[in-house]
Amino acid sequence: MKLNFFIISFLFSVVSTSAQQTFYVFPENHKSNPGTSNGNGSIVKPWNLQTALSQDINSVNDNDIIYLHEGTYNGRYISTITTVDKNTFVTVRPYKNDKVVLNGNVNSKLGSVLEVKGGNVIFQDLEITFLGNFSRSMNDKNFQVVNGISHVDGEDCKFINLKIYNNPGSGIGSWKRTGRSIINGCLIYNNGYMSKVRGSGVGIYVQNQSDKIRYITNNTIFNNYYKGIEVWSATSGTKFEFVKNITLKHNVIFNNGNPGGNFVDNVIIASNDKDGINVAKNIILDSNILYHNSDFTSDTNFGDGASLTLGYSANAPVEDVTVTNNIIIGKNNALRLLHVKSLIFKNNIA
Repeated sequence: MKLNFFIISFLFSVVSTSAQQTFYVFPENHKSNPGTSNGNGSIVKPWNLQTALSQDINSVNDNDIIYLHEGTYNGRYISTITTVDKNTFVTVRPYKNDKVVLNGNVNSKLGSVLEVKGGNVIFQDLEITFLGNFSRSMNDKNFQVVNGISHVDGEDCKFINLKIYNNPGSGIGSWKRTGRSIINGCLIYNNGYMSKVRGSGVGIYVQNQSDKIRYITNNTIFNNYYKGIEVWSATSGTKFEFVKNITLKHNVIFNNGNPGGNFVDNVIIASNDKDGINVAKNIILDSNILYHNSDFTSDTNFGDGASLTLGYSANAPVEDVTVTNNIIIGKNNALRLLHVKSLIFKNNIA
């Protein structure tokens, strides 16, 4: 009987050590309960945001939740949290229905409001932006390009229901070492700046070197200074493929390029690898709405203003691209098939 009790107690202790933990973050300028680097993540001794995002696996781990309490978090942040069990996630989200804003309009050398370097993390229901006055012109002396989110490393992350807007750079850069990540339900708009020759800064810039599919779904992306979504690499000579295995579904993408003075591609799928090794392949574009506001009775409807472009370099034509059930509206021409090796194109309205 004593042996059975010992075994049951031991099993209970093992389960308890792996149970979900909750941690709490408050803005550093909170009047009554500021977050600090000396906190322990409890509700009475909360962390500041950077401290929370810097925790190692001995503190924050599988299925844990980091709650951000209401307020404006002024700063630029780097997240390195991850999990041991790659079937689980750490979740970073507001506490209850609190409004949480990450404001990157501060003095910093970091090039993103939020830089993500860890895997298996869910970022949910946050606002990523620049508040107050700031420059959007490279001609200004102190101008700095700052993206909303740069996901540079770590697979299986999820970016859910984020509002990413008014950043003087791209909305999200989701780069080649971040396979099977998901961007879903996000509102991405008014990101970008004026370079010396044109508007710059896209809604989403996405790559993928993994065999795991990357999903971009249910987002609304509009009025960014340059393109809406770039599934793209401008680099030659890399000797391996990293623009592949990406699915875009149920997105609404419109009027991108407008702040820069001209409508440009709402979506481009292509590569500029002149060696023809890194080509865009295994890309699915299904059930999206892509459009520019156009007056089809006007003579000014002619000229550049594509909603979808496939291919860029003759040396790297796109392969195994599927375009189905989309609405594609733009100026003349709304659809541009520049360099295409293999394509399924059906049930679209263009």
